[in-house]
Amino acid sequence: MKLQWFAKELWVLLGLSFAAASSSAQSVNITDFLLDSSYEKKLAHSAGPKSIADKASLWVLTKQGYKQAVEGSNGFNCIVMRTFSTESLGFANGLNPSMQAPVCFNQGASEFILPVVLEKGKWAASGLSEQDFINGVKDAYLKGTFKVPNKLAMGYMLSEKQYLNEKVKNGMPHFMLYTAYTQSEEWGDTSFGMEYPFVLSNATPVAVSIIPGKTFNKVND
Repeated sequence: MKLQWFAKELWVLLGLSFAAASSSAQSVNITDFLLDSSYEKKLAHSAGPKSIADKASLWVLTKQGYKQAVEGSNGFNCIVMRTFSTESLGFANGLNPSMQAPVCFNQGASEFILPVVLEKGKWAASGLSEQDFINGVKDAYLKGTFKVPNKLAMGYMLSEKQYLNEKVKNGMPHFMLYTAYTQSEEWGDTSFGMEYPFVLSNATPVAVSIIPGKTFNKVND
């Protein structure tokens, strides 16, 4: 039951549905979202298994957008998404700076999803409004600037310090599979509850299959 509640709240948080995206004149003040760069690197690193994150590229948010702070060697990229830089159309949780979602992308997600996150970081640095974000994401997918994955694209979200919103807090450790246009029914019997995989934003280009995990990673001092 707890996991079902989490799934419902996560749906609200991500706002992934093209049809449900709301229009807003809110604009980003990127300085509200800046963290100490040393801490942000540790936070990003905590998203993935240590053996992977130790060799991954790490990104931090600056006044100019996201910048690579550590160059990795395994093709993985770890980054802390903010409310404006998730895979959603608009802002995932209003403009709440507390929302911090560390994720570690594999090679496929680094090719197809990371560019979306980085581009939205540039838009935030420019102070664009939520409606600008919504229009920008739609246009980018329609024009092919943003592309749906054609290979395995996934992200680890295992950090105990992830903060999704006031209700969910850090939610649960989980894995995200970027499965464009997937529907929950494709996972089989969805009546089992949310301890099994489920899909957010069914049948859209930004559909995400959520795989529940068991253990959080700590943020190393």
